[in-house]
Amino acid sequence: MKNHYNLKNHSDLLKIDRDLRAQNTSLRDQNQKAYLKLLNYWAMIVDYIHWKKRKDYLELIVHFVHLKITRTEFETRFDKLFTSNEMNCQNLKNNWSQLETLTVDSRSVDFSQWISEEI
Repeated sequence: MKNHYNLKNHSDLLKIDRDLRAQNTSLRDQNQKAYLKLLNYWAMIVDYIHWKKRKDYLELIVHFVHLKITRTEFETRFDKLFTSNEMNCQNLKNNWSQLETLTVDSRSVDFSQWISEEI
């Protein structure tokens, strides 16, 4: 079972990693366990960002199943939605001060994995 998202711990790990990078090393090099926890927090955020758009994913699937859009249209729209969400994740990584306002819903766990594997 995955850990629950902990904003303070995530922020602390980001600061440690940033400080280590300023010294030409990284959390990955210095503390693998802490680095894996940091990656786990990012995975939770990715899941949550995709999960927030779950209705958009569902709408696409419904339109495709009911033959309202072609396979090509589905793939194009799905890719656009997925890519947009991934860009939002990357933007958050580049501006992690935005994390202070983020609340991760536990229902979102593994959503992005399901989307990328199942569709």
